[in-house]
Amino acid sequence: MIKKLSISNILFFVITMVIFVTSLTQKIYFVVGSDDSDAMSGFLALLLGWYYMFDLRVIPWLANPLLFLSFIFTSTYKIKKAKIVGTIAFIFSLSFLLFDKILVNEGGFEKEIIGYGSGYWLWVFSMFINIVGIFISEYLNSDN
Repeated sequence: MIKKLSISNILFFVITMVIFVTSLTQKIYFVVGSDDSDAMSGFLALLLGWYYMFDLRVIPWLANPLLFLSFIFTSTYKIKKAKIVGTIAFIFSLSFLLFDKILVNEGGFEKEIIGYGSGYWLWVFSMFINIVGIFISEYLNSDN
């Protein structure tokens, strides 16, 4: 028997994706000595995040594949796995706040992070909405 996704699952997926995609169009952080035009955009960070693959700074970037993995688990009704992976994605997204410097060019030059843009906060919020959606959908779809 094939289960259909509930309206709440679809609604939270759409809300999460709209917020996530919107975050890609915004600035995510600002560094010392740069103006707003130099700030990193969400889309560029998504494309270049793998660059830190052998560094602890890859942890926040790993929130992205974990978010999509939680979507897969939710759509295949592996709710416990979806909750775990979604929660880890949220924690990983917050871990970016622990870094005070960021690599700004391929030469290894780092600059101090002096602020976070709306793109970062929207991205974190999309991770949070994903978790909330999983828990609410599970509650609404459970046989009480």
